[in-house]
Formats: sequence, structure tokens, C-alpha cells
Amino acid sequence: YEEGNFVFVVLCDLMTKNVKNEIEAARLAEKITAAIKEHNVKFKEIIEYGIGISSGEILAKVENKKLKFTPLGNVIIGAKKLAEQADKTILMSKEAYEKGSAEIKAVKKDEKTYEIMNVVDQEKNKKFIEEFLKRSGK
Repeated sequence: YEEGNFVFVVLCDLMTKNVKNEIEAARLAEKITAAIKEHNVKFKEIIEYGIGISSGEILAKVENKKLKFTPLGNVIIGAKKLAEQADKTILMSKEAYEKGSAEIKAVKKDEKTYEIMNVVDQEKNKKFIEEFLKRSGK
């Protein structure tokens, strides 16, 4: 979904089949950031960016494999404001962070905003713990 200079990615459980969309949004934001940084190193034309992640409710349905949605409340406005504040960073609303805090490492910027530092790869950690327990005989 595009609006002016903003590009929105809507992660909805109807499409993702996942209830942890805040974590997936953070992972996606990390991948987008890495791609932009790589572009900015290789090319003369620098992309200025900021990524905002907000969580909220939408009315949604799928038609012809496309998501049709209407945002409820200020989920889009919230993401837009966060993106405007984010200067080459990923900012996340308090509500979104609280839903994904088990896997998202972030620094609190103010009462309503967190800056994402990284997303923990639980599968990688799970494999390490399993191997460690095997080696220790448990």
C-alpha cells in the first residue's frame, strides 16, 4: 500500500497465517534496512529512510488472492509518524513491541516508542540449546 512517499506493508493473519505479525514485521524491517544499506554503499543515489512499525486492528478480506483492508483507529497514522521520526532506524510502537518483546531486542526511546536493535532467531537458539544439552548428557 503506497501513500505519498510512504510504502506500507500490512501483515495480516489472513495472509500470513501467523499471529506473531509484530515479530515478522521486525524481521522484515531488518531485511529492508540491510538491503537499503547495501544499495547506499554500492550506488551514488542514496536512499533516505526510516521504518515505523505499528500494531492495530483492521477490517480485512481476501479477494482474488489480494488483501483488501480498512484500518481501524490510527494504525496507519501511527506507522507513518514513527517512520517520519526514524532516521535510518526502525521504530516500533509500544503496543507492537509488547506483543513481540520475547524475540525483539529494543531500546525505549520515550513512553510510546522503541528502537529495534535486533530480532532474536529463536530457531537458532533452540538448536544451540538442544546441542548443548546433548553434550552435557541431559
